[in-house]
Amino acid sequence: MEIEGKKALITGGCGGMGLAIAEMFLGKGLSVVLVDRQTQSADALLANYPKHLSTVAVDLIDLDACKAALEPLLGAQDAPDILVNAVGIGSPRQANGNAVPIAEHTVADWLRVMAINVDSVFYCTQLALPRMKARHYGRIINIVSMAPRVGGVNVGAAYVTSKAAMMGFTKALAHEVSRAGITVNAINPGKVLTPMISHLAASNAAFAETVPLGRLGMPADIAGCVEFLASRGADYLTGSAIEVNGGQYMGA
Repeated sequence: MEIEGKKALITGGCGGMGLAIAEMFLGKGLSVVLVDRQTQSADALLANYPKHLSTVAVDLIDLDACKAALEPLLGAQDAPDILVNAVGIGSPRQANGNAVPIAEHTVADWLRVMAINVDSVFYCTQLALPRMKARHYGRIINIVSMAPRVGGVNVGAAYVTSKAAMMGFTKALAHEVSRAGITVNAINPGKVLTPMISHLAASNAAFAETVPLGRLGMPADIAGCVEFLASRGADYLTGSAIEVNGGQYMGA
């Protein structure tokens, strides 16, 4: 495998998709750093890969803490070659489970979604770029969403707006670093069956009926796409978004 021996950093790495991506990378012979607010969910994976996996517990909404924790890591000679920005939160919810409408959204909740889904992506990427440029190699992979493609039914305006911003960031950065040996791409998942929603059996089954492929996405589906974007097979791909949603959005 041509990415064997490289190093990856995954923000939001201890969530369902982040752990699947980490397990894929570790199985391919990479070293992996997981960055998340809480890291206990990675304990089992750490036990299996004690020499090649490490975790950093930091709240990415706190930019000062983020800098203190990640600047030494991302500025080191052995800094990660691959950055996967998988961190993200949804819009606030009402008691009935529906997203809070714009008219009732607090400024604090809006800014929190933007801080985690957009600002942290900018900041972690900014910290990673100098070493990537110095070695004339890097892979930046942003986990976005299909929500901006379809209007984000019941996922909330804050979430949709933040993910649209992430997509714009992906394209702008791809152009900016295109001559530096760095590619920047996005993955737009549909609804993915992670531990966060696994208990919603009836809702998940109903949603699966709306998906052309007849099921929800699995974290491994996203990990497989990340593997491709990190590989030499994606050398000529940058500024692109791959739709991994079972056919719910097929483009124009």
